[in-house]
Amino acid sequence: MKKEFLWGGSISASQAEGAFDLYEKGISTEDLRFYNEKIDRKNVSKDLYMTPEKLKEIIDNQDDYFFPKRRGIDFFNKYEEDIKLFKELGINVLRTSIAWTRLFPNGDENEANIDAINHYKKIFEVFKKNKIKLILSISHLEMPINLITKYGGWKNKKLINFYFNFAKTVIDNFNVYTDQWIPFNELNHSTFFTLGLFENEENYLEKTYQAFHNQFVAACKAIEYGKKQNRNNLFGTMIGYMYSYPKTSDPRNVYKCMNDNWIKNDFFLDIMIKGEYPWYSKKYFLDNKIDIKATKKELALIKNNVHDFISFSYYSTGTTSHQNAEETSGNLFSVGKNEYLDVNEWGWQIDPMGLRIVLNNLYEKYKKPLMITENGIGLIDEVDNQGNIIDDARINYISEHILAMKEAINDGVEVIGYLMWSPIDVVSYSSQEMSKRYGFIYVDANDLGQGTYDRIKKKSFYWFKDFLEKERMNN
Repeated sequence: MKKEFLWGGSISASQAEGAFDLYEKGISTEDLRFYNEKIDRKNVSKDLYMTPEKLKEIIDNQDDYFFPKRRGIDFFNKYEEDIKLFKELGINVLRTSIAWTRLFPNGDENEANIDAINHYKKIFEVFKKNKIKLILSISHLEMPINLITKYGGWKNKKLINFYFNFAKTVIDNFNVYTDQWIPFNELNHSTFFTLGLFENEENYLEKTYQAFHNQFVAACKAIEYGKKQNRNNLFGTMIGYMYSYPKTSDPRNVYKCMNDNWIKNDFFLDIMIKGEYPWYSKKYFLDNKIDIKATKKELALIKNNVHDFISFSYYSTGTTSHQNAEETSGNLFSVGKNEYLDVNEWGWQIDPMGLRIVLNNLYEKYKKPLMITENGIGLIDEVDNQGNIIDDARINYISEHILAMKEAINDGVEVIGYLMWSPIDVVSYSSQEMSKRYGFIYVDANDLGQGTYDRIKKKSFYWFKDFLEKERMNN
């Protein structure tokens, strides 16, 4: 491994910060996601969609719900303690995000909240003091709810300039802390909470791709501005990579699988890395009656402002069949089952070899530096009578995926970083649970926000610390 290789972790503002009522923060989409004690862990995707009626009922009856992300893990107040633990762990980079509604409570204001900006600067100074590099995601799977109720979400081109005002403010104020940026996290995830589209809208699929287009334009406006401010700024596209194998060698399954991987993954990278809509999208749009409203100026902006590196999340894989087949959970969406793979409590199929395949495929197609910005496993962690947390399954998962990454590097793939999700327990994005834990550091809180919120080092903490020390000794 190269000495400058980035070993680290990722968190997001909405899942970690809490402090939802400080500095006049506005309501984001994630502030309205509630904990459901009867959740079907192996089918969380149904909770990612929304109707206007359901949204109104939640807003009008907020006292009837518990909203876990409003408290998060209280990183907003405990950041010094947490960063000290990150330093002890030995990571040299952390990716985090800025809460849009802290800087612009409604999303359409002209001026940003200076108190929130100054608080972020205090946090980032502590990272700088501890020599932990920052990668900043400008928008991480959330948006001000006002931009949905007032403007209709990302299908409205007005959001391009609202986002740009936010992104410009972030770049202007925090460029002294980082030169690596991610305009949108997991750009390919199409849910109400990322695009602001209600599931019962007319022409839903067409509006989804219009929303994606508007995000492409917004991202490229941010890149264009960021490069003018500092030519050393690097921007990475980030998708949630959901790789799929053909269920069988039936050529119909192979063909369907090829098309699914194009549309779910490569479509977004082709636009953000190659700067143009891919050839196969023409048929897909025609078959699905999708008509994107894209101006020549917007397409030129996309062409002239491609991303510098590819970052992606990788958790599990699935299978594809041209016929109905048994499914299981695959992070945010259901995928076909693979009898050769083990699954975790939430139905995720564990596939280290898939990571090696994805890395090789991405590098072969795009020849851009690759960064794994999310890789990890959600587990039920228990504190034993001695106060220890033995999470061997997490150690096994991480170590096997790191080995697969190293094998890809030996294959000739340029990988510049491995950031696990997440160095510390945070509220689950998909299921709103604290009990779905990913971290090397345990946070003493349950699904209803009850607990001391004390931090406890797991067995995996000491394992990863030792692993990083040995890695650096060998370089």
